[in-house]
Parts: sequence; structure tokens; C-alpha cells
Amino acid sequence: GEDWSGKEWVHRVLEGEERFEMKEDGKHWEILAAPMQYQGFWIAAQSDYVTQIMNINSIFYIITAVLLLAAGVIILLMVLVSRRIFQPFHQEVGSLKQSEIAEKMDPEKDEVAFLEHFYQGVSSQMQLMNDKKEKDFIVKNMLLGTQGREVGLLLRQKGILFEGKPYYMAVVFLESEDREDSLSMQEYDMLRNMVSGVFVTALEQNGRCTGFEAGLRRLLFLISGKEEQTQELLETLQRAESSVRRLSPVRLFMMVSECFQDDGSGCVRSFRRMNEYLKTRQLLSCAEAAVLPQADERISEDGTERIVECLKKRDKPGYLEAVDALLSACGMMPYEAFAAQLELLVRQIARAGRIVRYAEGYKQKNAGPVREHIAALSGREELVLWLESLYDEAALSISKVAGHSTAALMEEAVDYIRNNYDDSTLSVNLLADRLNISAAYFGKLFTEFTGTKMLDYV
Repeated sequence: GEDWSGKEWVHRVLEGEERFEMKEDGKHWEILAAPMQYQGFWIAAQSDYVTQIMNINSIFYIITAVLLLAAGVIILLMVLVSRRIFQPFHQEVGSLKQSEIAEKMDPEKDEVAFLEHFYQGVSSQMQLMNDKKEKDFIVKNMLLGTQGREVGLLLRQKGILFEGKPYYMAVVFLESEDREDSLSMQEYDMLRNMVSGVFVTALEQNGRCTGFEAGLRRLLFLISGKEEQTQELLETLQRAESSVRRLSPVRLFMMVSECFQDDGSGCVRSFRRMNEYLKTRQLLSCAEAAVLPQADERISEDGTERIVECLKKRDKPGYLEAVDALLSACGMMPYEAFAAQLELLVRQIARAGRIVRYAEGYKQKNAGPVREHIAALSGREELVLWLESLYDEAALSISKVAGHSTAALMEEAVDYIRNNYDDSTLSVNLLADRLNISAAYFGKLFTEFTGTKMLDYV
């Protein structure tokens, strides 16, 4: 009932197209056509299912777009919310990255990986701090001589000592070869670590060795090994000392304990004694490693009596020889006993020579300037010089009593200068030797007597 002769699809069928798609009247059509057996006739079919499919696809695309938009909005909101929530976390991680522990770590972009490494670093640091705290507890109580059972238990728990297994102690005191050349803390730490490493490596040959820093310039080594190896330990210490001295100009004073087979409490009882002996040996410059005696040695009174006798006879060479023999005999005495022995000697010299500042109160323990002077001594050479100056002062005082006054001695010196002022060998030392007194003491007396120094007088 309609004339479709003007429609586009009709013309395309007439032109021989058998299958095609096209848009018409707002719809998407698919056309199928075939010529009939009668010339001039075609059969054609059309359907708009493509439009339906397109509509379904459009709906799908819209739904997909809405879902994607919703997902994007949700993700954006999550990012904003997570930033707000995790902002303190990021700030905390940033502050942790500035910490001392993080400085030693490799930089990590991943914060979770950084936290994992940081936790491992903190755990290691805490373990080091715990080990240091335990070592400090051990050393503190060894220095005080207290809590022997607790210290022994801790030493066994840490695997330093073993139940029923013998052990030894070795204490090493180190100082600079030039005592006047003080070390900075950094230099001292490097020196201490070097010495400790050398000794631990050497002593490991005798058993399991653990080192402790037992105070300034003092190292303690615990060697868990076998019995009857005292001599071997002494030889090991001497070899270690030789190695250290090749690396650094230092002096070492060493002492080895007896063999212990207790629960570890023996080291607490003996550590303070070893320090007392080392203090004496350091003052007397006894560099050889020594074994801690079971009982403190006593010095006979013959040595001090011989020194006083030489003083009274004004035999200075004999006096100095007796002083050297006495000091050599005191090398294996604890410091308190040695200081008491030395104090007694000084008091006797002072009484014999009427040196009032030292003669009074010699029976009082730790009293007066004698102990103060002893405590201030830095070595054997300084000690001998002090005793020599006491001899000069005491001998001069004895000479006064014998009728030879200071003025007489100085007059003799002045006369010698007047008669020999053109002698090229004339010096303070020459005059002091003639008067049998020290050069320092001669210079003091000459200045007091003449009002001028000897060289200026010449």
C-alpha cells in the first residue's frame, strides 16, 4: 500500500546487492535480498535487530563508564583518606630515617622494607646495649669485689666460663711510651681496641678468651682452657706485647692469675689484688708479665736500715744502690703495702736528716704529705730522684750538725769558682759532685747564699 520505489535500499537491491546494512528512519537495518526466478522480481527481507544490539551495547558502555567513574571516585577518596590516615606514619618513618641507626643502613625507598631493616638494626643495637650492660655489671662488681656468685652465674650464662672447667685471668695495663704525651679519647679508643684485638687473638691459642675494658688503660681477659698452663700464658702475653709494641709506642704491664676451678666467683676476689700489684709494678717500671702470688710478700727491714745507715755515713753511691735494691725487691708487693713501706722509709730518712715536714706523724696511716707525694709519682725514675733529693737535704742537715754549715759549703763553692772560673768544665753539676749533693739542691742553696745564679755569678 506504499510506494517504496524511492527508498535507498530498494535501489541497492535492484543494483544487485544481496546483503548490506544501512540506517533509515533512525534505525539500523540489515537487508537480505535474492532475485526471483521471474525476471524483474526480487525477494527482500529487512530487520532492525542491529539497532537492538546497538542499544544493548550502549547500555553496557554506559554502565561500564559509570562503574569506572565510581571506581575512580572511590580510589581518589581512598587515596585522600589514606594520606590523611598515614600522614603520621610517613612523618614517623621520616624521623626514623634521620636517626643514628638509619645512617648506618642502606637507603630504602620502600618504607615497609626500611622499617624491617630498621627493626633489625634496633634489635642489634639493643643486643649490643644489653651485652654492654652485662659487661659493665661484671666489671663494676669486679672492681668493688662484690656479688661474686652473681658475676660467676652471668659469666657462665654468657658462655665465657663453663661449669667445672678451669680458667685464668690476665690483666693488662697500658700507657703511652711518652707519659707526657697524653692521648685523646678517640686515639685511646683506637689503641685500646687494637691492643684488645691482639691479645684476644693470641690468648685464643690457650682456650676461649673474652676481653673486657676494666677501667681507663686497663684490660681484663678471661681464658677458659686447661690446667697447668701458667707458663704458656706468660709466654703468650710476652708475644702479644711484642706484637703491640711493633704497632704502637706503648708500655704494657701484665699479670696472670692462678688457675681457678670454681663457679666464677674467684675472679671477683682476685681482680682487685691483681690491680694492686699492677699499680706497684707500673710505678716501678716492672714490664715483665708476672703471676699473682697466693700470699702477699713482706720485705725485711734490712733494706731500709741499710739505706738509713748509708745516709748517716753520707755514702751517696751506697745509698742509691740500697734504694735500687729495695725497689727491686718491692716489685711483687700490692700497692698499699708498697706505699706503706715507702712511707716508712721516707719517715726514717726524714728523722735521720731532721727533715721536719716528713718526720712528723710517720705512724699515721695515709697521713701527711708523704702519701700525697707517693700518689703523685709517675714512675721509678721520678721516685729515685725524689729519694735522692731527700738524701741531699738530709745529708746537708747532718753536715750542719757535724759542724759543716750550709754557709761553709757555699763558701767552699765560691772559693772554687774564684780559683777556677776560667775552667771550661766548670758547671753546676761539677760543683754539686764536689759537695756530694744534687745539682738542683746546689742551685737552690747557691742562689739563696749569693743572691744570684751560679752562671751569672761566674
